Amino acid sequence: PFCQICQCTHGLDYPDIDIHDVLTSIPNSSTLLHSRPDISMLNNLISGVIPSKWELFGVQLGLDQDYLDCLHDQFHDPRNRFTHLFDEWRKRKPSEFNWSTVIRILCSRIINEFTVAENVLRKLSTVDALCRLQRECTNERRQSREERKDERDTLQKPVDSKPVLQRQHKRKMEVLESNTPPIN
Repeated sequence: PFCQICQCTHGLDYPDIDIHDVLTSIPNSSTLLHSRPDISMLNNLISGVIPSKWELFGVQLGLDQDYLDCLHDQFHDPRNRFTHLFDEWRKRKPSEFNWSTVIRILCSRIINEFTVAENVLRKLSTVDALCRLQRECTNERRQSREERKDERDTLQKPVDSKPVLQRQHKRKMEVLESNTPPIN
């Protein structure tokens, strides 16, 4: 099948791709993929789609088997296991708690969920585009407010009418002098 991540066709068992190349080829990847995920978004995009792979995902995150066994015993719903798994990952490895790690794990040989990775990337791109649009709108509103404030400040400045009056008087005098007949 054709893979939207690496833009090539490969087998289902293990694609011949370099995930680093994939991650660096995505627009805004340095900021977008290295940002911290929201746990509720992780749950929606991952645990709701591949609930049976929660333990494998935990292993890929580097969480110890004792903790994973504890999750298995405490929670019957795999989505709850994923939620606690994500939370523990965030606490134990904050420097690795980012979307790049999520994509790397989804594309690993063990998880092998490229379609899920594609959906995550698509969702992140949409969210990023909406955030950029919101920032642009906010900046435009801020600029507009600043321009209106500058206009108000300009209109509210006291006008020194003395030079204006002097110029008007001088013009009137010039007109009068040019229209009066010479005195004999």
